[in-house]
Amino acid sequence: MDEVRELLAEYGQWAADDTASVRDRARQLAGVVADLLRRTGPAAAVQVSQAGGVPAVLFDFEGRDYLVSCTVDESVVADGTIARIAGDAGLSGQPGDTRWALLSWTHDVRPLDQLTDGVRGFGVVLDRTLLDAAVAGLLPLADLIRDVFRRRQTHLPLAELAVSHAPRDVPLTMTAADRLTTPIHVPTQTWCGATSQVALVGEATAAQPSGMAWRARDSLLVTYEDGLVEVDPVRGRTRWFLTVDGCHGAPLIAPDGAVTVMAGPTVIRWHAGTLTAIAGGFEPGAELLSGPGGEPWVLSGSGVTYGAGEGTLALTRLGDTVGTQ
Repeated sequence: MDEVRELLAEYGQWAADDTASVRDRARQLAGVVADLLRRTGPAAAVQVSQAGGVPAVLFDFEGRDYLVSCTVDESVVADGTIARIAGDAGLSGQPGDTRWALLSWTHDVRPLDQLTDGVRGFGVVLDRTLLDAAVAGLLPLADLIRDVFRRRQTHLPLAELAVSHAPRDVPLTMTAADRLTTPIHVPTQTWCGATSQVALVGEATAAQPSGMAWRARDSLLVTYEDGLVEVDPVRGRTRWFLTVDGCHGAPLIAPDGAVTVMAGPTVIRWHAGTLTAIAGGFEPGAELLSGPGGEPWVLSGSGVTYGAGEGTLALTRLGDTVGTQ
């Protein structure tokens, strides 16, 4: 995890520093991309170079050659840079040739649409959400790039690559306790005089929940390893709300409806059909917490381990984007 945290810090510093020239920032971005790709394969298979005057990373993955051009300036569409890159790298877009990806560090829709139109027939466009997810440790960058080509799409958002669309068994529908013919009595012990009662009853399943949050008047979200399940607290009906592997702990629900949850070492946010990674580098067992004003924090690590070194307990305040935690 130390390697991940170092890269997160480097990435955050790079993103916040707007004093360097466009070319230098693109060159530094290529260095971040190369570091990410070296996690997947041998360092010798990853080379930082340039094509058409644009910093690029050439790498081999699963027997295929890939070229990732890095840009922080969407003017590459207007000034003919894309054509120069294609000519310099000998790209034709034909099967068997080097697969080319243009990585644009932007969240803006319009420039992305322009870039997508510009590279069509030559390669694909990778946006910032994919880079953020890779830096935070949600998915390896090489896998994300490969999967974009496998889908045969010029551009795909993170949600299309990280969210599973394969059928999965939804935990069984539950039954309201007041509808049971035989009442269920559960011994409870509460603090401060609070009371509790059985609301829903369901059969035991192999999948075990690890967290729960109240989403709305008629909606609870329950966390499972395969994602978040929405439960109707009145009728007991269940359905998948979000399917991302490795989810754990209680999710946080923002006033605008955004849902934040941990997925492996990464904190992800789901809102209006868009998936983003916002932080990462956390050890197994880390817990997402609601801080002042409902902002997300993460409690991670462990306390003092007697005779085995110092504790690693940490409380981390998360920002809105990867690299600002």
